[in-house]
Order: sequence, then structure tokens, then C-alpha cells
Amino acid sequence: MNKKIVQLSMFAFVLIALNWASCTSEPSSENTSDSTATTATNESTQSAETVEAATYFVPAELPINYGKENILADKIYPIGWSNDSKFAYIVEPADEATGFYFINIIIQDLNNDKILWSFVYDTEDQIENKDLKATWKEQFELIKSKLDEHKIVQEKSFILEKLKFAVDNNNFEVKLTAKKGVSVDFAPMEVIEKYTVKITSALGQKQIFSKKEESSRMLDAKVLGVFKSPYENKIAVLVASENFGYEGPPNVVGITVVGANLDSGFKK
Repeated sequence: MNKKIVQLSMFAFVLIALNWASCTSEPSSENTSDSTATTATNESTQSAETVEAATYFVPAELPINYGKENILADKIYPIGWSNDSKFAYIVEPADEATGFYFINIIIQDLNNDKILWSFVYDTEDQIENKDLKATWKEQFELIKSKLDEHKIVQEKSFILEKLKFAVDNNNFEVKLTAKKGVSVDFAPMEVIEKYTVKITSALGQKQIFSKKEESSRMLDAKVLGVFKSPYENKIAVLVASENFGYEGPPNVVGITVVGANLDSGFKK
């Protein structure tokens, strides 16, 4: 009798031990795999969302010293490049005391200077004036869709290179020449009637831009510098022109962006 009781007690003990072991064992490899995959997917999704949210941010103004006082000048905010010769940037036109806010967002083909997309915004009909940050936030979905469409990759910082620079062991120089005359409206004030921008190198020379001034109000013109594409031997050249103010000084300085290919088009 005692022997049978002992056997039953041992059997019960074994059952309890097996049940306890199954409750405390690690999950099956299948469950573990699912748990890991879910975590990785969530992390991947969060990472993608973070990258997407940070893809396009409010660009910084490129500080430009024009070396002159008592002027009103355009402001430029470079955004970024595509790998097929597109350059995106923002220009805030100089405000001649209108009190309104103006902005022009541009995507430009540097091969031919064609404007592929442009968004012009102003607060002339608005009660409250805005700024770049507010406009960027308000129009972000439109801006993002166009930058995505043209595969623009935003740069964190931009360097405005000098007029003499080197690419692939070739030395280049950007030059501006101007034809001057006497203003028809403000004689005997000297004005620029036409100016031309050229690039010279060991490969030869080529003209990349020319402008004829019809209003007889252009007082000065010069090349500010160049941006180099990180993907191709293409540059964006910043050209500034100073025009007599609408009612006299302060004069107004406008910025023009001109594209150039450093691999072809040169003639000796």
C-alpha cells in the first residue's frame, strides 16, 4: 500500500514538473521570428517616415556681399540638384517699399536655362504678410511634389565658388563684359546697354548668357560666383544686375541664374 502511494506521488510530481517547464520555456522560433519582423518593420517605417519628413527643409539664405550701400537686393535660397542637370532654388525679389512679401520657387534646367516649374507667391491680396518659413509650410505639399517629380536632392549647405575654379584638372574662369552708353531718360548718367557672360578655359571659350537692356536703367552688372553640381560637370552661375530705383535710390539689384556645361561647347 505504501509502495503504491509512493509511486502515485512520484507520478504526480513528474506531471507538475513538466507543466511548470512548459509554462516557463521560451516562445517557439516561429513566434520569435514574427515578433522580430514586426519590430523591424516598425523601425523601418519610422525610419522611412523620419527620412521623408527631413527630405525637404526650409532652405537657408545665401549671404551675398554686394560691396555697395543703399541698395535693395534679391535674396537667393539654393535648394538642391538632380542628377540630370536640374537646379532648384528660391528667390525673394527686392521689395521697393510695397510692404508685401514676394517669393519665387524655381526648378531650372541648366542645359538650356528653361524654367521647368515656377511658383510665384505674394501677399499683395492678403491681410497678413508672411515670410519664407510660413510660405514653405503652407505650400509644402505642392513644393514637395514638384521637387520629387524632378528628383531634386536637397543640399544641407552651399558654397558660392569664385569666378576662377578647377574641375577635372581643367581651370575655368567666368567673365562678364559690358557695353556702356548714356541713359536716354537720365542723361548724362552712364548705363549698361548690354552685357555678356562667357567661360574660358584650356578647352576654349563659350558664351553662356547675354542681356540687352531696353529701359536704359541698368547701372552695373557682375558675376557673383558659381555653384557646382555634385553629380555632373555642370554649374549654376549667379549674375547680378543693378538698376536705377523706381523713384531713384535706393537702387535695386536682381539675381539671374545661368547654367553651363563644363564638358562641351567650347571653341578655340
